[in-house]
Amino acid sequence: MHGVVMWFIFKQRTRLNFGWLLVWLKLSSTSIIACQSSDLQEEAEETVNLPEHFPPWPSEHPIATAEQVELGRWLFYDRRLSRDATRSCGICHEQGKAFSDGLSLALGIENTMLPLNSPALFNIAWRTELTWNRQFEDVESQMSGPLFSQDPLEMGMTEELLEERLSQYPRYIELFQLAFPEDNNPISTENTISAIASFTRSIVSSNSKYDRWLSGEEELSIDEEQGRQLFFSERLKCSACHGGVFFDEPSVSQTGVEGRHGYFNTGLYNVDGLGGYPASAQGLIETSGMVTDMGKFKVPTLRNLEYTYPWMHDGSEISLQHIIDNYASGGRVVEAGVNSGDGRENPYKSDLVSGFDITETELEELLAFLALLNDDSLRTASDLVSPFCIEQRGEIINAPCEPPFELD
Repeated sequence: MHGVVMWFIFKQRTRLNFGWLLVWLKLSSTSIIACQSSDLQEEAEETVNLPEHFPPWPSEHPIATAEQVELGRWLFYDRRLSRDATRSCGICHEQGKAFSDGLSLALGIENTMLPLNSPALFNIAWRTELTWNRQFEDVESQMSGPLFSQDPLEMGMTEELLEERLSQYPRYIELFQLAFPEDNNPISTENTISAIASFTRSIVSSNSKYDRWLSGEEELSIDEEQGRQLFFSERLKCSACHGGVFFDEPSVSQTGVEGRHGYFNTGLYNVDGLGGYPASAQGLIETSGMVTDMGKFKVPTLRNLEYTYPWMHDGSEISLQHIIDNYASGGRVVEAGVNSGDGRENPYKSDLVSGFDITETELEELLAFLALLNDDSLRTASDLVSPFCIEQRGEIINAPCEPPFELD
């Protein structure tokens, strides 16, 4: 590629797990057209040693420099990005919880309860749609919601306040200049969002026992192998929706969905006996307006389930066994309360949720297989840790670090 010097920097925690995909790219003005995504993709595949069973790095995303990813790491964890300095991206997406938050429903500033559970952020570089009900196609367009939305109130910022705060912090003056050296005024909302997106795309989880088994490095126990066969069986149909290497991709042959993501009503609710879901979160109908989309939510990944509970779009489940029991029953029955109803009778429920028989032994085997998808190294990777001090039980657990931002 004439006029292009490309150089990938990546940090390998193990041979298979890469927390960073960092790229340094210098382009001459005459080489931009010649440097097409296919060329970049080919060189990336040769340089970045992701597991063979992983798809290549997505060519549609901008290639980030190491400096942009590092700036994004600081911004991701900085409470300057919320109006009252109580929230950051990293509070709703904690590394120790596989970049989820451990809450049923996310919280914004002023303890504002948000309508949905915070999805985990790992492996989002390969997602083509974000959020539970298909509102955004990339991190950059999605981020204006949590940063600037006033209803619901998440971080409650304005662009003016954001840029003012960042400009007052000497470290950011240096970091922004390094990340965006060609900009006359690098501290901007656009660059802030771009850097955070670059960091979040660097959060890669590829070092579970299942990954190592696929690569021939580990053997499965009898229970794990039995659980694997059950998961991919025609009887249980788990992989019909939770397919692919990320366990969130629908099977075209089984679902008819020809996209990267699928949206399904799994019979969680039937609050009015007519297929209704709670008004706080009704699914794809909120963006499509089609009544048949009532209760349809995006298929979540099954990786790192041990760290990302509570589960479901509204965090209403805390037991994997109970979730499997619901699928075995063909839907969930809510016995009491304002959301009571028989989800098994929901008229908008997917035909795939038709129920199945499963023994106690098979249930344990299936749970053993799901445990294979946990990647503990993701939770401790030093290149993903907050640069601001995290205190637990009176002790700082991530030294050396800087004190977090607080309002005067």
